Amino acid sequence: MLLSYPLFAQRDHRWQHARLGSSDTTIGGDGSAITSMAMMVDMTPPEVNARLLDAGCFSGHEIDISSIPYELVFDGKIRYWGQSDWFGDVVSEKEMAKLRQHMMSGLPALVRVASTPDMTEAKYHTMLALGITHDSEIVVSDPWYAVTAPMYLNGRQWWKRVLSKVTHIRWGGVYGDSSVIAIRQIHYFHKKPEELSGHDMLWS
Repeated sequence: MLLSYPLFAQRDHRWQHARLGSSDTTIGGDGSAITSMAMMVDMTPPEVNARLLDAGCFSGHEIDISSIPYELVFDGKIRYWGQSDWFGDVVSEKEMAKLRQHMMSGLPALVRVASTPDMTEAKYHTMLALGITHDSEIVVSDPWYAVTAPMYLNGRQWWKRVLSKVTHIRWGGVYGDSSVIAIRQIHYFHKKPEELSGHDMLWS
């Protein structure tokens, strides 16, 4: 089961040079989180950017995904469920099982990947998780490449096969030469109160 959301590129010429919040950083350069949110709430990245700015959610160009007043900012279109820990190594199998269960329930999530264990030093990237394949691989919409594709998790490294002209992409080519690019954190969402039924086992 895959959720159906619009696919946005943070480097789209219509908004790639727009500032993130009131900083000098741009959506095209570091706007993966707001672009992923834009897909989830069916707004454009500049609209999400403006709403988060009005709500005082920015610290420079950074946003704390867990502290956004989602129901207020996004008119109840999405609600925040919770987040995993920040993993210094790859995300744990227990957490991956939670994510797969969340996906099987037809609920969205944001996954954050990074090249270093320390969140303060990492160049991290956010993508929208849409569901899982029959092989239990997580399918994401990636705002950097503007593609929807399954992720391949293999020990400390992961690659992503894209469903376009490119057959394989190694993330080290995007954020430096690091060969260790891993899911570091997961943010879970839901849409309606009734979608919580039978769902609290995610946090047991």
